[in-house]
Amino acid sequence: MTNITFQDSKHWWIQILVGVLWITTGIATVLFPGQSFLVLALAFSVILAATGASHIIFSLYNKKHTEIFIWNLVVGILDILIGSLLFLHPEITAVTLPFVFGFLLIFRSVSLISFSIEIRRLRNSHWGYVLVLGISTLLFAIFVLFFPLIGIFTIVFWTGIGFLISGLGNLYLGWKEFKIERRKS
Repeated sequence: MTNITFQDSKHWWIQILVGVLWITTGIATVLFPGQSFLVLALAFSVILAATGASHIIFSLYNKKHTEIFIWNLVVGILDILIGSLLFLHPEITAVTLPFVFGFLLIFRSVSLISFSIEIRRLRNSHWGYVLVLGISTLLFAIFVLFFPLIGIFTIVFWTGIGFLISGLGNLYLGWKEFKIERRKS
């Protein structure tokens, strides 16, 4: 088996191509928020169900820690049920996604807050960061629930921005690989 390093890359154009694809997707997401929202709603339902499965697996590996086991098991079951329901009924997803998103964030924030208390009992010095993240998530969730239209545009906008940033990262990597390849020639 050979070690391939960043300097050995000969296919810099693939990074450029992926970057252009991500940037194009990001621009389309921001420019066509209605269609993007429907696609994101379906993707959200699939991701939610997959996340639920991972939470259940994690909880089964942590049966000894009752709080971790219970919270992750409940979150996992809830994620699978909601994700499956939303996938089977995309019309519900489109209308209710901001509310589902808000309530899911509330549930997750409570989970983070309880997890911070648990890790504090274990004498972990970083429990405060987890607590702050839990409280911040709770505040954002409440905001989304009271302003669902803003929640929809927030979801679409930040997803589009994320795609754009990812694409720029790929463009940068491709450019760096191109420069390295060019120096070798």
